[in-house]
Amino acid sequence: MLNLITIPKIKVIEATKIDNKLKRVYGLFNKHYVIAFFIWSAFHTFFHKIITHFLFWYMEDLVSKNNDDSQQAWLKTLQGITQGVQCFGSEIPFFFWSGWIINKLGHVNCMILVLSTLSIRMYLYTVIWNPVWIIFIELLNGVSFALGHSVKMSYAKIISPAHVTYSTIGLLGLTDHVGDSLGGLLGGYLFYSYGGVWSFRFFAFSSAFICLVNLFFNVIGLFKDFNNCTTVPMDIIKKDNLSIEN
Repeated sequence: MLNLITIPKIKVIEATKIDNKLKRVYGLFNKHYVIAFFIWSAFHTFFHKIITHFLFWYMEDLVSKNNDDSQQAWLKTLQGITQGVQCFGSEIPFFFWSGWIINKLGHVNCMILVLSTLSIRMYLYTVIWNPVWIIFIELLNGVSFALGHSVKMSYAKIISPAHVTYSTIGLLGLTDHVGDSLGGLLGGYLFYSYGGVWSFRFFAFSSAFICLVNLFFNVIGLFKDFNNCTTVPMDIIKKDNLSIEN
């Protein structure tokens, strides 16, 4: 019902047919920082989906290991509270704050922050004995997911050649689906074979490693073009309906 109220107020702008659209999109991948951005996006989705798919499984294993009847009785309620904290306690606020954060820190620094937060978040799962603590850990979801998703959409808008923004975002979505699929496949195998503790630690250290790689390339200036980009004000997008070429 809220969608029915909101959708009629959205201004629909008819797209103009552009020749050589595929050539324009393909030309993006001649730039090293664009390739790095898509790789980062795939890893971000990969690590986030590990949490999405297997956190509840891990919570159930943790309760079974504790052999505590009181924890077992409240497990499903605890899982529901966990999702509530993920959404209302962290995601929604950071979706509002993400534009300000990106403008202050820059895209690359935000990417490093997102991966480091994912690493800390997954490692913290492995050092607790009571699943109640996961409620507080999930406050990090705002940085690790909401900020990361905002970075993706913001930077995809900036790097897109004129009139192919949605094609670029579509390719970004395809990359995310690859990360999602691999996360489910590899995560399922490791959780089944080695258990939740060692699996989350492995992915925590993996996220930290990718974070350090991004940091290294940023320090040596390979991705300096990232830092020169800022978010596009929404009023400019509405007025011009144009993408900004980097």
